[in-house]
Amino acid sequence: MYTGWGFSSCPFEPEALRADAIGHQLLVGRDIETRKVMTRLNASKKLVTLDGSNGIGKTSLVNIALYRCYLAYLKSPANRLFIPCRTVFQLDNIDDLVAFQKHVLSEVALTLSERKQELDALETGMPGAAVLNSILDLNLLGEWRLAISGSNSLNTTHIEQTNSNTLATSHFESGFKNWLADIFSGQHKGAVVCVLDNLELLQTSKRARQCLESLRDTLFSVKGIRWVLCGANNIILSVASTPRLAGHLESPIEVTPLTKNCTEHIFSSRRQAYQVAEGAGYLPLTSAEFDLLYTVLNQNLRTTLSKCHDYCIWTYENSLRPRNDDEKKTVFAKWLTKEAQDNEKACSSAVKQKAFEVFDLTAMAEELRDSFSLSQFQSFGFDSVNTLRPLVKELEDAGLLISQIDEDDNRRKTISVTPKGWLVNYSRILSGKTAIRK
Repeated sequence: MYTGWGFSSCPFEPEALRADAIGHQLLVGRDIETRKVMTRLNASKKLVTLDGSNGIGKTSLVNIALYRCYLAYLKSPANRLFIPCRTVFQLDNIDDLVAFQKHVLSEVALTLSERKQELDALETGMPGAAVLNSILDLNLLGEWRLAISGSNSLNTTHIEQTNSNTLATSHFESGFKNWLADIFSGQHKGAVVCVLDNLELLQTSKRARQCLESLRDTLFSVKGIRWVLCGANNIILSVASTPRLAGHLESPIEVTPLTKNCTEHIFSSRRQAYQVAEGAGYLPLTSAEFDLLYTVLNQNLRTTLSKCHDYCIWTYENSLRPRNDDEKKTVFAKWLTKEAQDNEKACSSAVKQKAFEVFDLTAMAEELRDSFSLSQFQSFGFDSVNTLRPLVKELEDAGLLISQIDEDDNRRKTISVTPKGWLVNYSRILSGKTAIRK
């Protein structure tokens, strides 16, 4: 479909931007946040942290900030060498942190290998390969083979994966850590920078604290590896106060939704990046429809991109090809209205009027629509948590709200409207069942 329209691939890919030239081109409206990440990496050895709602673009801006750090070194080796790790990591449990550590070290090793050619050209002459050679002589790699030829420098290292995605032995891990410390010392101070994403998947602040405390003296202390932590629902603030982490985490960089004046730039930059020839790409929507969808979905960029792809599929499967801007506006409005109404119809029998009143207020009220907690029951006109809780559960079962209960930190606002919920809200606005948000 997209190749037939003159694109190399889908221009609405919702995955996080990669730390490369294309990602650099596609990042829009995040100059302030990327500068903050770069400044904090250079300023101290503390863990850089970011907090913002899901789908807002935290991982993308971190990846591009790291890529810009790397470009700065390529332009002038007087800058610190920060190399973005090729993999973004996340934890949804803390049961096997040892395996997680092995996985991280393996990805760091492969990252260095992939950057070999660029670093070769700099003739940096980094030390460290001799340490790795001694490990090879002991034949301790098991499922991994690491071959080094020529001089004792990073730019002669070649890493080859055979079957496993984790490093095989503790002997190698110890030697590899020493090697990293040797590489990123002296004039080459810096690190491979890893991103630990979606900390909110650990669900409670207690579990997140346990995880980060366990990693503090293992992965977080490895010389030559730096970390950036991303989370939602104020999880970063919840874990930062623990004594074992105090002083190890930078204050969170708050990531807020992109302003509406960025949507046209986002749309045009993606169109330009993926079209095979200048001006050749056809799309059944314009930046105006992209902006409308971004507004309807409460400024969630990831969901907006995903829904744009859904719309393109719908037009293609229904043999619709609107040509001018007016036709595109009409066809898109028809699809969006149907999409919203279908979602409302699907949950109408399961959600009673009282629960819909809670939902409408959640979507409309400034202090509630991003997220709220059960402790805010008075904002809904109730006199207790127990009155609000079953209505939230009803909305959650219908897929309109999502909640993560954190019994360890009641300050965290962990209940929010889902993408489906925002479509239902739009349907209710169109039908006059709820007031339009100001």
